[in-house]
Amino acid sequence: MRDAEEDFLVFITTADLAAAIPGDPCNCGGAIAARRSTGQTVAVCFKSVSYIGVPDSDKGHINRYVNGGLFRRLQHDLDTGGIPNPGGYVFKAPSPSWTLGGKNVPREGPRPAQTPRESIIKGTADGERVIIRNAGTDRPSGVGMVHFVSEKLKNGKNPFA
Repeated sequence: MRDAEEDFLVFITTADLAAAIPGDPCNCGGAIAARRSTGQTVAVCFKSVSYIGVPDSDKGHINRYVNGGLFRRLQHDLDTGGIPNPGGYVFKAPSPSWTLGGKNVPREGPRPAQTPRESIIKGTADGERVIIRNAGTDRPSGVGMVHFVSEKLKNGKNPFA
């Protein structure tokens, strides 16, 4: 078994969904369609990962894929008695942090001086000043609602009028 290097697009038909068995990872709509598409006998689709046999492989390799959100939704609809939609679904190659021997990849470069949230809290957002007011009152306070006032409105003129 190895991690897939490329995404794999599979088209799930209404016949695949009709033959699917709810709750069975070996006989879900995606596994049936993957076996049909590759001509292999190995395809197992779990909730977050799928294992699919590689076509034209003399060594019998199996690729590991990460299931996308739409495919997980299809599985959920099939398992809970909903109406799954046939169509094209993508089995995604795992990102470096999702590989079998993977580790989280640290962010490159220095951390920004302020996150957008910190700049709003500190009132240093470009072109705007932040006024924090208590709900229901008009006096500034450290806790309450946040209002953004554009630099254009500082002089009291409404640019939208």
